[in-house]
Amino acid sequence: IYKKAKLFFGGFDLCLCDECHLISHKDESMYRKLFSDLLLKNPYMRIVGLTGTDFRSMKNKLTEDENALFTNVAYQIPMMQSLKILKGWYSFFQIQILLS
Repeated sequence: IYKKAKLFFGGFDLCLCDECHLISHKDESMYRKLFSDLLLKNPYMRIVGLTGTDFRSMKNKLTEDENALFTNVAYQIPMMQSLKILKGWYSFFQIQILLS
């Protein structure tokens, strides 16, 4: 799809990327090429990244890399807080995983 991005008529206003910590910081990567071409269609398009970790590697945060695609974190929830919210669900999933 990244090779055909220029064919999308009218472009997009919003691009959602799951597992965005896997997007390379290199300009030649598939995702970067896709974003570049989509931004040519609509320079106001917003790119929203979703991830369970804001680290690209053990040393670089997604917003602090020299070629960072993202500028800031919109929402963050600590692991312990998310486990408290999912109290009963967490144990249900844990049991399901152990039984499978």
